[in-house]
Order: sequence, then structure tokens, then C-alpha cells
Amino acid sequence: PVAALLLSSVLGSILLLTNAARGFMGAFTFLTMMATVTVLAPLLVAAAAELRASWRAARGWAAVAALAGLYCFLAILGSGLEVILWGAVLLVAGVPVFLWARRRAATEAVTT
Repeated sequence: PVAALLLSSVLGSILLLTNAARGFMGAFTFLTMMATVTVLAPLLVAAAAELRASWRAARGWAAVAALAGLYCFLAILGSGLEVILWGAVLLVAGVPVFLWARRRAATEAVTT
């Protein structure tokens, strides 16, 4: 958790500095939209997984999942192209960290 907190703080600070030209209100708005996208993206994936799991057995939950997924999709779309692109960049930047952590965990599991 320490490494994840440090990395996210550094990335957030870099994004804040790159948006300093917009002024404080513009930078705040941008970071707020980025936070919204980073929260809604996993929720969209979770809604899709729930929709898939509940489609045959529980149509009510499938409908709730479909509505939640639609809301997440529209909210992400409404955040703007720049925020979506930066979110994609941060997602791609996290892939090497994820692979490194997974490999490290596999190595530790073999040695213990």
C-alpha cells in the first residue's frame, strides 16, 4: 500500500503541475473529473460483470447492473475527451506496476 500511495501522490502532483497554467479553479476541476473517472471506470467493469453473472438467474439484478453500467458510461463520457485520454494514460502506466507486483508475489509464493 505504501508504494501505491506514493506513486498515486506523485502522479497526482505531476498532473496538478501540468495543469497549473489553467489556474487553480481549472486545475481543481480537471483533478475532480480525473478522480471521477478513476472511480467510475472500475464500477463500470463491476456492473458489466454483474450483468453477465445475473443475466439468467436474477433478471432484477441484471437490470440494476445495466442501469448502473449505463450511468457509469455516460458519466465517464461526460467528463470530456481530455480527461478520458489522461485516464487511459494512467491506466496504461499502471500495467507495468501490476505485472511487477504479480511477478513479485509469484516469486515470494515459490520461495515460501
